[in-house]
Amino acid sequence: MTPKTHTSRRVPIIVGTFVLGISSMVYLHLGEPSQLFSAPSNFVMPKSESFVTPRFDALQTQLKADKQNGKLWFELGHEYMARGEFDNASTVFHYAERLSSDPAADIFSAQATARYYANKQRFDDQVQTWLNEALKRDPNNASAHMLIASDHFLSARYPLAIEHWETILDANHPDIDRVAIITSIHQAKRMM
Repeated sequence: MTPKTHTSRRVPIIVGTFVLGISSMVYLHLGEPSQLFSAPSNFVMPKSESFVTPRFDALQTQLKADKQNGKLWFELGHEYMARGEFDNASTVFHYAERLSSDPAADIFSAQATARYYANKQRFDDQVQTWLNEALKRDPNNASAHMLIASDHFLSARYPLAIEHWETILDANHPDIDRVAIITSIHQAKRMM
């Protein structure tokens, strides 16, 4: 077995592990929106027959009582993301956006992330629009940069992935996993 064959067999395992790690980091670092006020006029509670956690159930109960609480919608979106229900996550993140008079960058990066995963990890015009809006509102938005870096890594555009991870590190976000990002950078450098 040549070194190149050995390396090429490890690539799918490394990429799969990396994608799982980055996906988890993106979910954990989406943050919370601020200043959420008005409600959607056509409220529809998303339904799901899949596994219901106590937190998921509590959020739905709270939303039935307070349909205009954008923060709760945003949190419910995180729960849908954790369950792998990306279309539902996108819908409730959209509600959180509509409930805000001035949506935070995290709402747009959350919508972009949900749609990206619903699209089988592919960018489309709407994902790009939401990412652009997130970065316009906060040029150092960790969630937006994590999603972009992940996509670059999966597409073997390692220098671009590294650039976005370094942007996250340079911004000194207190809630990021610096070790995981540095590990990802080293892994991308080994793949180049």
